Amino acid sequence: MPTKEDLERMAMPLLAVLCGRVAEDLKASSVEADQARDMKQEWALMVASETPPSPSLEVYRDYEAKMERLKRKMVSLLAAVLPAH
Repeated sequence: MPTKEDLERMAMPLLAVLCGRVAEDLKASSVEADQARDMKQEWALMVASETPPSPSLEVYRDYEAKMERLKRKMVSLLAAVLPAH
């Protein structure tokens, strides 16, 4: 399984896929599965909201900051969950 450092280097779409796998994994606790499902959905909604990208630099920076926070949450969850599977 990937290390935390490996996860930090991954692109958001791949992290979202891994969250989807955790959400569907019968071995994951319901809390972990719910968190993973919520994070994947949050990512999908954020991507959809920025398609097409905003021409405003301020809006783009806000989007990037939100994505970075979400990535940190995904990495933390996946680092804690994936080695257990």
